[in-house]
Amino acid sequence: RKGYPFYGPPGTGKTSLVKHLAKVLNYNIHTCAAATLAQENFVKAIGEVPRNTILLIEDIDHLYGKGGARKAGGVVDFSALLNGLDGLVAVEDVLLIMTTNNEDQLDEALIRPGRIDRKIEIGLCTNEQAQRLFKKFYPDSPLEIVIPEKEWSPADLQEIFMRCPNDTD
Repeated sequence: RKGYPFYGPPGTGKTSLVKHLAKVLNYNIHTCAAATLAQENFVKAIGEVPRNTILLIEDIDHLYGKGGARKAGGVVDFSALLNGLDGLVAVEDVLLIMTTNNEDQLDEALIRPGRIDRKIEIGLCTNEQAQRLFKKFYPDSPLEIVIPEKEWSPADLQEIFMRCPNDTD
């Protein structure tokens, strides 16, 4: 019965973290497609999420803006979303995780205390994180890398490492 928005730049691993949490906790992941689910079925679908599940709503900022304004593609109105999430509180052993690249675009009602337990920022790489990622791609390399702090996402670095699988110079 916990709720968390994961926020940060694209490519920082928000969804990957959800997958890892599910594996560690031995939870299933239920992705809620609020943009496509019919209004009348939304609250019912949320209420039927089984125990030991992570309910994942990705890119929530693309569905609703400040003031609960529904954005293009949003079928479920903001009130129904909030009612569905509050109904979720009655379901035991369900984690609500919403991802967003733009935390400042979320309406306060969506991320208020009681609905959300803690906001979690997933940021750009530190040198230590970049070095660990480098070693995953090049475990036998004696080289170390140094990057500008907080300028590269893990996805950026992974792309570079994948393009140069045998070149550690």
